[in-house]
Amino acid sequence: MEFNLSLNRDCETPLYRQIIEQVTLMVQNGQLKAGDRLPPERELAAETGIARGTINKAYVELERNKIIEVIQGRGSFISPRQDILGRDRKEQGIQLMDETIEALEKLGFSEREMITLFRIRLSEREKNAIGVRVAAVDCNPEALSIFENQLSYISKISFSRFLLDDVAKWAEPEVILGEYDLILTTSTHFTELSGLLPQIKSRLVQAAVSPSQQTVIDLATIPQEAAVAVLTRSEQFMQIITNSLRDFEIANSECFFQDDKLDYTEILRGKKVLIIPPDLELPKGEGIIAEFQRAGGRVITFDYQIERGSLIYLEGEISRILNAK
Repeated sequence: MEFNLSLNRDCETPLYRQIIEQVTLMVQNGQLKAGDRLPPERELAAETGIARGTINKAYVELERNKIIEVIQGRGSFISPRQDILGRDRKEQGIQLMDETIEALEKLGFSEREMITLFRIRLSEREKNAIGVRVAAVDCNPEALSIFENQLSYISKISFSRFLLDDVAKWAEPEVILGEYDLILTTSTHFTELSGLLPQIKSRLVQAAVSPSQQTVIDLATIPQEAAVAVLTRSEQFMQIITNSLRDFEIANSECFFQDDKLDYTEILRGKKVLIIPPDLELPKGEGIIAEFQRAGGRVITFDYQIERGSLIYLEGEISRILNAK
């Protein structure tokens, strides 16, 4: 380790301050690294011809600013806790940011989406950050599960689900939902929910939803003559699936509601395709589902998701609330 100070007695800057500035610059440039030992005060005073009291004053100030740490009996060392950002670290940071931006662009993220995601993640890392309470309201439980799953990457969200029929029956829905920062619903139910919650309408966020790209591809590849079984928990979500099948001119479908007494052997008899919502768990192991798939049967998960424009707006609202707390 080289430790060469260039001190100017004729300069207006005090000698102790010159020492502080030059040590700091050496750390910034990477010439001094965490754990490097500085010359003892007596040795440096003899080498530079500077009074030991001046050296001591500089070392005390460097220690106070956490650039060095003094270990009794051993000497003064560059602190591993110093937070001077070296130029090489800045360059590495910029390089990492550029690589991340390029990777996100390849995934189709816009500049606005990137900024919003970074803001959300930075807000979440704040030690005292308070989460965003989100209430999702829809007519079927499958859609509520999809909303929660799609926003699960935001750790600071506290998510609650409510069925629209239940909200409509409450005597004071604004009292219950008034505890939430955001109330998420689909565009289909936005007007109805606005009428139920006039005092907190400003917290409502409507989301346009549609089948995911993979779901569209899966449905488009079903032969029109294929026999299809549809399994859901609600009549509303079943109607969404059957309407989508109708759009692809698939008419040979039979619908079933999930319960504990389902006979999968009967459900899949003569069927080529089984369509289920994303949160539905099928029997595992070497049972009827495995046999169905080995025989060429397909299991398609009908993934219904928030459309990109609505999701960008929703992320922006979450970021705004996190930053305000």
